[in-house]
Amino acid sequence: MKYSKEVTGMWTKLKKQFYLFTEKWGYIDKPTAKSYKDYHFSIHNLEEQNFIKRLWSVCAVEELSEYWHAFEDGEDHVKEECCDYFNFVMSGFIAMGYELKDFPPIDPKASFGKPLDIENKEKLKKILWELSDAIHYATNKLKNRPWTQANFKVDMGKFVPRIMNVWNLTWAFIRLNFKDWNDFMKHFNAKIDINIKRIRSKY
Repeated sequence: MKYSKEVTGMWTKLKKQFYLFTEKWGYIDKPTAKSYKDYHFSIHNLEEQNFIKRLWSVCAVEELSEYWHAFEDGEDHVKEECCDYFNFVMSGFIAMGYELKDFPPIDPKASFGKPLDIENKEKLKKILWELSDAIHYATNKLKNRPWTQANFKVDMGKFVPRIMNVWNLTWAFIRLNFKDWNDFMKHFNAKIDINIKRIRSKY
């Protein structure tokens, strides 16, 4: 499946940020791997499951909370928080080894929704709940725990549809928050640049 330059460029930036992040901060502690690119990820292992849970159930969901409070208080960093959420969720997919070809196509020319305003608070609460629930519902299939000795294999037949739901809901969320693809890319690129500078400076 062929993807537009806009979409492949976005994915390339996400991967660059992710690899730099994992290499600088050592989130995967494997002495045999020089970098995350060389690391053999297995969703069935405890360490890897904890990593995905940290990215999604902790970091991404926290960003949704920051997004909500910025929206409710009328602050000007709502779109930045939306991009933060997006980055953590996409990092989870990259960590699990997914590529663009594994997902439904993304069309930059597809219509974006009318931006939400304060009159849409109840609608937005529902959307944020659906996103949080989808994330926790997916990571709930990662059954290995630090306090258990058993090594549970992930039921991929149930896990994959759940993470695909996270993908679809995330893109629906993006389209609600930006006027069009250019507006999204403007904020996305600005946040990626900030993140990379912070990672390199050990902010």
